[in-house]
Amino acid sequence: MVDDVKDITETAESKASQEALDRARLARERREAEQRKRLDELRAHAAAAQAQREKRDEDRRRRQAEQRAKDDERRIQVRI
Repeated sequence: MVDDVKDITETAESKASQEALDRARLARERREAEQRKRLDELRAHAAAAQAQREKRDEDRRRRQAEQRAKDDERRIQVRI
């Protein structure tokens, strides 16, 4: 009888311990998934910001080239 109670107690403790480990594992997995999601969002944001900078720089270079072409055309017209 005492052995039966001891077995039941050990089984309950083992089950509680396993459940605690499962909860800890699930919490860790959830935390890691959230971290991966945040990292992916940061990477996407960084890529979008980089693309926007590149487009802005390209537009600026295009406007500068157009202005140089206009200036060159004016110089040619003044010489004629």
